[in-house]
Amino acid sequence: MGDKETATATPVARSKPGGARKREHSQEGRRRQRTSLSYNDTEWLIIEQAAALDGLTPGSWVSRYALDAARMRISGVTLDRGVLSKLYDAINNLSNQLAKIGTNLNQIAAYGNSTGEIDTVSAQASSILDIVRRRIAESRGLLAGLRHALR
Repeated sequence: MGDKETATATPVARSKPGGARKREHSQEGRRRQRTSLSYNDTEWLIIEQAAALDGLTPGSWVSRYALDAARMRISGVTLDRGVLSKLYDAINNLSNQLAKIGTNLNQIAAYGNSTGEIDTVSAQASSILDIVRRRIAESRGLLAGLRHALR
């Protein structure tokens, strides 16, 4: 390899360290190759290492982060993919916990309705269940927005 390499000329063995994955498919249609990028050996090594940390191929990593940088430059909004990924995971975890709480409340309400012993508790459980359902819907909306931002 010479002083310059292109992302498309990298051998498959080097471009997929440890079973790295490619980036997600575009929702707006098929992507076409627009350009070839050149890097010296040191630059390419840095890109390979960064891509490996994210579990991506170098070409996918460059494409993803170049697009992120372009979006930030145009919009003036700073997008930190690492922070957004952690936020996505946290909201997803909370959404799952809320769904489990909702299931438990639904079981309490069903028991209360079937025995007639705890009408008041059953009504309270139903009220709380409605709140939990709304919070789950809100968290899923946030997740959809984050998923879109992380594309």
